[in-house]
Amino acid sequence: MGHPARREIAESGAPGHGQICGQEGIASIREVFDDIAGQAEKMYKTGVPVEQAQHRYVVPDKYKNLPIWSWGFTIGSAITILYAEWKAGL
Repeated sequence: MGHPARREIAESGAPGHGQICGQEGIASIREVFDDIAGQAEKMYKTGVPVEQAQHRYVVPDKYKNLPIWSWGFTIGSAITILYAEWKAGL
């Protein structure tokens, strides 16, 4: 949450919607992103093409009850971005 606007929204809420989550929620989402990156990195390093990696991510049991209704279309995008960054050496 390095970007000031993101930090402000997380701490005070989105305009018109109230607080999104507390510090525990932020920590949980960071753990999810770390898991996505970890699984994607293993696939990248073993040569799994990005198109296949997008569909191979497995949501761990401990995250299956998180209220993330868009797992299906957000995981592929996140993995695509990670692959592009690794390919560019970032």
